[in-house]
Amino acid sequence: METFNTIPDEFIGCGCTLYLSEQDKKTGIYIYRDAGDIAMIRLNGEVQKLDYKGESNGSTIYANDSLEIRMKNTETVESAEMEETSDVKGVLTIIKGKYKLEQKFVGYCGC
Repeated sequence: METFNTIPDEFIGCGCTLYLSEQDKKTGIYIYRDAGDIAMIRLNGEVQKLDYKGESNGSTIYANDSLEIRMKNTETVESAEMEETSDVKGVLTIIKGKYKLEQKFVGYCGC
């Protein structure tokens, strides 16, 4: 998984934006972005676009033909900085074939 600092127009709007750290959050270095029924990450130098697949065991699931992402919030607090937004912490799980990566995140979800 790699970071990125620009978000394509199709991902602008209500959704979740995740970062590796509070410092990355301040400087706009992302690891994940979703907007409704689509999500994106950067993996092996390529942007991966994924489709919403549902909810399971407290996780939101997005997938494409080769990869699955599970986003599980472990902490959600109403944001003091932005209206209609919650600050979140949790674990992002990326599954590609027999490989699985779990990454802690900070971020926000909302409009």
